[in-house]
Amino acid sequence: MRDGEQAMKFELSLLNKFDGATLNSFLVEMIGDYNQKLLETKQSGKVGKESIQKVLNDFINGLNIVDPEDLRILEKIENTLFLFLFYQDQDTYYHKKIIGENLDVSLIWNLLEQDEEYNPFLDKKLYNSKNEHGIVSIRKDADNLIILFNYGTYTTTKRREEKQFLVSCRLNFEAKTLSIGIKDSIFSKISEADKESFGKTRYELVQTILKSIYGMKLGLRYEKYGEGLVEESLYELFLDESKRAEELIKQSFESEDEEKRSVDEFKEMAKKFLEENFVLKEPDKFVEKALSMKYQDQATQMPMQSFTNSGGYIFGFSFVEKQITRSDNKSEKKKPIYESKLYWNLKDLIDEYPNLSQLSIYWKFNKYDFGKKIIDSTEDELSFVELDYRSNNNDLVLHYYVKGNQSPILEENSLDRRRREDYALRKINEYLSK
Repeated sequence: MRDGEQAMKFELSLLNKFDGATLNSFLVEMIGDYNQKLLETKQSGKVGKESIQKVLNDFINGLNIVDPEDLRILEKIENTLFLFLFYQDQDTYYHKKIIGENLDVSLIWNLLEQDEEYNPFLDKKLYNSKNEHGIVSIRKDADNLIILFNYGTYTTTKRREEKQFLVSCRLNFEAKTLSIGIKDSIFSKISEADKESFGKTRYELVQTILKSIYGMKLGLRYEKYGEGLVEESLYELFLDESKRAEELIKQSFESEDEEKRSVDEFKEMAKKFLEENFVLKEPDKFVEKALSMKYQDQATQMPMQSFTNSGGYIFGFSFVEKQITRSDNKSEKKKPIYESKLYWNLKDLIDEYPNLSQLSIYWKFNKYDFGKKIIDSTEDELSFVELDYRSNNNDLVLHYYVKGNQSPILEENSLDRRRREDYALRKINEYLSK
């Protein structure tokens, strides 16, 4: 830092968002003699994240940003931390459709550059951001405009650490989708005073973010998907995933049967048994029950790879029929739902009353080429996503199962998280656009 320049500072409430061990592992690669400097800082009286904050802030303020190598290190540290906070800190996303002609991030960026109110936030760095409500930074990431908001603080129960409540907003122009992401598990921990800035509920927070986006005057509109459309897409997705899974189970059953009987032959055998031993006049519907039992048993014997290598599987669903019942069925270990008796019992009812309210899905895919088959991909090319898919207040809501702040702080990990979201949106949009 040169004379006259304002000191750069990462706020403690921001660094508290990171796990201490993973933050140390990242910074030891960025800062020479990091462990020694950290030890000296602790000996001077600093504890916990305060010692990390002092070492980090002292280091970046000692850099000569005119020097290309020093500038590279500064940008590497800041950008990696930013991408982690934007893509890996959140787990629940509320989505709306983007409507407009300026569906190009470069055009939108040009509009913001000419706006005196929002220009100061373009590429604003974390070390220049104070713990204040509102926009933290606006950036471009591939074909996305990404905006990080600060909407207050919360205090952790065990360590009593104050952390910023950050909200991500992503305008994905390729998918024509606006995504608003929060860490749902900590929403209830936000201070009541901070909640007053946007209201008391998640819905009010989403509306507050939308109001901010509309205030940017980007020439875009944002529409709800509608509960009916989302529920219809849930049903169609459930049918397709179930059909693919049941075909796999059928193939496994037929290939492993010692007498090489087909499913049709098994059904005839079951029908004859029921007619002769139970004297049933209409055995056909009971034959389907027997087949379901066989399929369930076969699914428990199949290796997980049978389902993952075919693209994925359902591991939970919520079924609602307002005149009848509600049923929630989810494998806690995220195993294929086809091993569950409840799936086979409810399958016919879902066909008759198509009122699914949520699906829990595991998808496996090639992270560099979404259209490439899994069997044609190397292990290094493969990734996966686990999520809940539902509707709330006519918004499309996706909840991702993620590791949280224990994940290594690497730019590639943040980009991989973005790819997982991209793949999930691509799959779901196929059904929403039918």
